[in-house]
Amino acid sequence: MLMALLPASCASAEMADGPSPVAFEFVHNSHNERFVAATDDPAVIAAARAQLQLPFDQRTMHINGAIEAGDGGVNAPWSWHFTPDAWNLAEMSMEVCDGWPSYIEEHLDEWLKSPGSFCPWGSRIESEVK
Repeated sequence: MLMALLPASCASAEMADGPSPVAFEFVHNSHNERFVAATDDPAVIAAARAQLQLPFDQRTMHINGAIEAGDGGVNAPWSWHFTPDAWNLAEMSMEVCDGWPSYIEEHLDEWLKSPGSFCPWGSRIESEVK
C-alpha cells in the first residue's frame, strides 16, 4: 500500500512546485563564448526547443532578458546569470543591451545598474543542457 501512495504523493508535490527548470546553452557567434540560461516558462521552453529543431545556421532568435549577479547555479564560470523566467527569445532587440558574455563579466556592476538586461544579438541557442 505504501508503494501505491508514494507515486501519488510525489506527483502531487511536483505539481505543487510547478515544472522543473530547463537549461539551455547559448553561443555568441562572433566571440565563441558560451553561457547558460534556465527557465520553467512553458512558452519559452517550447520556443527554445523549436529553435533547436532547426539547423544551427537557420536559428535566428537570440536571448533577451534581465540578468543578476552570481552564476545562478547554471552559468559557471560567469559571475552573472539570466534571471529565471525573466528572459525570452527575440528576433530583434534594442542596441543598448547588446554585447557578449566576457564584456558583461568585465563591466558587471555598471551593466546591472543600466541597462540591467542582456540581449546579445550574436547569440544563438546551441543545446538543451541535460
